Amino acid sequence: MNLRSGAVTSFLLTTNGLLVLYITINLFKLYYGDDWEGLFEAIIGYGLGGSSMALFGRVGGGIYTKAADVGVDLVGKVERNPVVFIGLIVGAMLPNWFFAMTMKSVGSAALKVGSP
Repeated sequence: MNLRSGAVTSFLLTTNGLLVLYITINLFKLYYGDDWEGLFEAIIGYGLGGSSMALFGRVGGGIYTKAADVGVDLVGKVERNPVVFIGLIVGAMLPNWFFAMTMKSVGSAALKVGSP
């Protein structure tokens, strides 16, 4: 059950990130028009901002992981306990997935725009 839950979470996170990137690019296109350099800089800024938020999410996620660990210590640490799984997902993996997915998307766009 945990494996399926993790797959659903990762697909939802990836879909959400790509949808937000798509909406952001289209909104920037409305603002910048045919100014491709301005659009390029705005998209790179989005990627760097997303990376910063993933870093802060990683640090903030440590708080939730610690709280989950305290709760797990009260009942005994069993890997099949859902609290252990959720603590690992929230504290470690979600910010890294968002960071990797965002930077891959922005990097691919930067290569396509920058190449002749």
